[in-house]
Amino acid sequence: PEPSLSVAAYVQAVETRVGPQRGRVSLQQPLPPPGSRPARRAGASARAAAAAAAVEAVALDTAAEVERRYWALWALRATRETHRAHLDVLDGMSATLRARLEVGAATLADLQQVDLSRARLADAIATMDAREQAAGAWLRAAAALDAATPLATDAPPPAPVVPDAPLAELLAAAQDHPRNRAAAARADEATAAMRLARAQRRPGLRVGVDWIPTGPAAMPDVDDSGKDALAVGLGVDLPLWQGAHRAAVDAGRAGASAAAADAAGTALELGAALADAHARVLDNARRTDVIETTLLPAAEASYASLLGRYAVGEATVAQVLLAQRDLLALQIDADEARAAWATAWAALAAQCGRIPAAHPHAPAED
Repeated sequence: PEPSLSVAAYVQAVETRVGPQRGRVSLQQPLPPPGSRPARRAGASARAAAAAAAVEAVALDTAAEVERRYWALWALRATRETHRAHLDVLDGMSATLRARLEVGAATLADLQQVDLSRARLADAIATMDAREQAAGAWLRAAAALDAATPLATDAPPPAPVVPDAPLAELLAAAQDHPRNRAAAARADEATAAMRLARAQRRPGLRVGVDWIPTGPAAMPDVDDSGKDALAVGLGVDLPLWQGAHRAAVDAGRAGASAAAADAAGTALELGAALADAHARVLDNARRTDVIETTLLPAAEASYASLLGRYAVGEATVAQVLLAQRDLLALQIDADEARAAWATAWAALAAQCGRIPAAHPHAPAED
């Protein structure tokens, strides 16, 4: 506690044998109850540790959020490019059907089917243009960029990888996550506050010194005439109102219990978020592999075959449009699966507190 200094001037001097006492200068230093200073130090240290860990947690969350917003924008733009490519194909089909219609080799219904598909695709592209503005705004906000900053999304998602360590090892390593450390430090701070409340139930001390300036004695030849008085004092702070102190201890105990429960809840939430991110990493790695190596080649082969059969009159426009719709959906699924894997991987790294060691996904792992 800070010392206190007080100065008093006597309105009427106190006459003594050695002379009139004109005032008093008092300096006092309170001494806190035993155990209170260590409790305050422990609480301040825990509070600082919690703040430092919270900064680390915010940095991890911000990095994951920037990646999530980036991959959302990348997937949107990739999907739009796929739509535009298919729109060019429909434009070509529409022109071909118009030429065939003039010579009676096609029907108006076929042309209307193609034009309807083209109109729906053009509408989807226009909607994506509007969604791109919103996705860009969220990315700029996450990365703290101004509205004029261009947002390039040239970097595609990397080939999917999966963690080397099993989920149990990742969960054990994630116990050192900054958010867990911050929650544990807040629990330590609450425990220190309870210890401080207990310490303040004990008496405290005060030490002080008083200096009383004294003027010369009225009578001549008096020994110690004008000698200043100096007094050293010791006081005790009496914690008489124990009811209030007991309430403070009870509040501190409840705060410590609540902080410990919060720390346990934070650990459970982090574990659940880590397990969720781990599952999404594995699933999207699997989906990317299945789509790119099995489904998409099959759809491309089927579409190419139907185009050839349509050219010789062995397939209908409806069959070609259906095959094209399947191919479009799978191409979009492939881009979205890669973006979803990249987003899940960023979340997994944020929940682990570091980028885990990994290896390329292998279909045999499924």
